[in-house]
Amino acid sequence: RWRRWLTAAVLCLIQALHHGTLMINVDLTALGSLLNPNKLKLQSKGVASVTSRVQNLQTWSDKITHESLSLALIDAFCAHHGSDRVEPETLHSGDLRKEDSLTKYYEAMKDNKWRFGETPEFTHELEGRFESPMPWGTIDVCINSKKGQILEAKVYSDSLFPNLVEALAESLHEVSYDAQGIDLAMTRLRTAAEQRGEQLEQTHVEALAKWLKDSL
Repeated sequence: RWRRWLTAAVLCLIQALHHGTLMINVDLTALGSLLNPNKLKLQSKGVASVTSRVQNLQTWSDKITHESLSLALIDAFCAHHGSDRVEPETLHSGDLRKEDSLTKYYEAMKDNKWRFGETPEFTHELEGRFESPMPWGTIDVCINSKKGQILEAKVYSDSLFPNLVEALAESLHEVSYDAQGIDLAMTRLRTAAEQRGEQLEQTHVEALAKWLKDSL
């Protein structure tokens, strides 16, 4: 059975929080590559996701659009709650600033501690080979992360630059598990090299940074 509705919910004391995704015309090939990571490369100690087949709504009717679906959802909501047809209100960032309570929640929910603070501990194994400007090595990185932070990184490589590999593992220690954390790690990498009196090839550092960011 195909699923067109991807959903999740949680019950609080006085609230029911619910979100979901309706797919109208999604690139299923790209979606499949995103939803099916290599299980041996990404191992989580959290709750495993349930794999389900999905399909676009336009598979059943090519007349479905974002606008028609939105109107149908509004009508269904009003009918379910026995109310007259109402027009939805769209909130913009400027509206949030007018309401202290909304501003409070907005600031709290965009904070990385709230977004990633409950991320379960997991390991992420990365493999990469670097060819430019000349072949200089294959690198395996094993990252242990929890609550949005890299706890430990182990690096294995046949690189022609062993000092770069060793410094990379140290630089990734306790940075955030995101692009900003990788930028900080690269800054640490350059600083450590300067303190040792070494000169890092800039193209190598840039290639490492791009690869790590693309792999997260």
